Amino acid sequence: MIRKILRRYLPWFYDLLRAYLAMRRLKSAYLYDIKRYFEYSDYFFNTSEERIMMRIIHRYHPIEKGLTMPKMRLGFGKENILNLIEDCYAYKDRYLSLAAQRNSAGFQHYNQAVNILAEYKQVHFDAGFELESDFLEKINTLTKGLKNDFICQQIETTREAYFSDTHSIFKKFSASRHSLRNFAGKIENEDLINAIEIAQNAPSACNRQPGRVHVVEKELLKQKVLEIQGGNSGFGSMADKVLIVTVETAGYRGLAERNGMFVDGGIYSMNLLYALHSYRIGACSLNWSSTPEKDILLRKTIPISDSQTVIMMIACGSPPEKFKLAYSKRSSVDTVITYHS
Repeated sequence: MIRKILRRYLPWFYDLLRAYLAMRRLKSAYLYDIKRYFEYSDYFFNTSEERIMMRIIHRYHPIEKGLTMPKMRLGFGKENILNLIEDCYAYKDRYLSLAAQRNSAGFQHYNQAVNILAEYKQVHFDAGFELESDFLEKINTLTKGLKNDFICQQIETTREAYFSDTHSIFKKFSASRHSLRNFAGKIENEDLINAIEIAQNAPSACNRQPGRVHVVEKELLKQKVLEIQGGNSGFGSMADKVLIVTVETAGYRGLAERNGMFVDGGIYSMNLLYALHSYRIGACSLNWSSTPEKDILLRKTIPISDSQTVIMMIACGSPPEKFKLAYSKRSSVDTVITYHS
């Protein structure tokens, strides 16, 4: 009754009251998110098995990427590698024995990290590049006893081989798509438009279709955008185009949908990546877990509507005839399934 009276006779006060109550509820919800993030993420250093495993993956993947760069910088990543070795020892001391019995994801990724360190050492040996003795000793100690036939090799491939399964059954098609960090040619706008049209098939909450794509082509503008993103060193400048995937925030309402744009935006982005691969367009996802300052800077550089939330960027172009792909080991399926019956 009171709401009806306020809405009829004091509509301005009614709207103000609604906004105030909504803000209180949103504040409470975001505080819940913050508490969970601080408690369960790796924002603060923690030695739980899951967090050490995630740190190991986080640290070994840049080494994989570095080993596949078109112009690999010898001796790269020393600080990250030392941190990786420290995390590997922490995992080995606390969890490795039990993890080996379970063949857990942590055990799989620990071995992957050791293999990658061995490959890093071998690649530098083959190139005649002498690693610092104390640095090399740390790698040798961790990789001691590793057989050469277990050393992970990044994937060497050709353009035709990379795209050979674009018309295969979906399992083979999906497995054939990798983030590509080597570009040599331009892509046709028609192919790009067709890929974006396929991305439109992505499901979204209540079919809101909030996905938007900003195509950055101009060289100077492209380099500014890549510099702001900051995670494309060694390959980003070779991309023909950079796609900025955004989601129209106006499509979401209410407390429960506060993170809905990231769910729908993630689904849309994956659909777009598959679509690009189907049109033989090489693509690499570029993370946009940005600070507010970077988000503001991007919006000053590219005219993105304030109502759109940036989800990610995608560097794309035509691959060269021969190139390397990061191995990017996947956890075995039995380590990610939990049955509730």
